[in-house]
Amino acid sequence: MAVVPALTAQLEYPADSNTRLRHLRSGGVMNSDELRDKMLAGEVLYLQNQIIEQLCRWQRCRDDGDLRLALSSVEALVSVEDGRFDDESSCHPFGN
Repeated sequence: MAVVPALTAQLEYPADSNTRLRHLRSGGVMNSDELRDKMLAGEVLYLQNQIIEQLCRWQRCRDDGDLRLALSSVEALVSVEDGRFDDESSCHPFGN
């Protein structure tokens, strides 16, 4: 299954965070905003992979249940992404 590179990059720690990562492994505290962003990026990646998997299954079997699951996953993905952009108070991805 293909992984979107931009989302994969969001899940990786930047090169300068090795010291911070070692600090976390030794019982340090993670910034709550950083943790939230990582968790949301992981959820988006998971939902996108689920949509792709369900659509591929539907294409093979033409079972409407798979199509309904894919559509409900799209709804969940849109909800997560809307919440993410609303919380950031930044430019909405659709220009709203």
